[in-house]
Amino acid sequence: MKITRVEVFTEAMPLMRPYTIAFRTVSDVQMGFVALHGERTRVGLGCASPEPHVTGETRESCQAALDPAALEWLVGEDVRALPRLCRRLATQMPAAPAARAAVDIA
Repeated sequence: MKITRVEVFTEAMPLMRPYTIAFRTVSDVQMGFVALHGERTRVGLGCASPEPHVTGETRESCQAALDPAALEWLVGEDVRALPRLCRRLATQMPAAPAARAAVDIA
């Protein structure tokens, strides 16, 4: 199945229960979503939740890695070649594990 279109969007999602850790209180999370559209109206959806203290990524660096133009190479690729696609993601986004995970999941 070939990828026909890549869509990227972000959304702030409020937490039902905010939590406090050593350096801040978290009441919402900014999520980066990737939708890989395929043939016959199939859609794969993945999500990135960057956290500098966990993944080394900021929201801004994750969004930059998920720039639609940077992911345009996926259009026309076959999703069944997942290992090869993931290797390419690793070379193109070496410092963006949350962004890579979002594409991988999608």
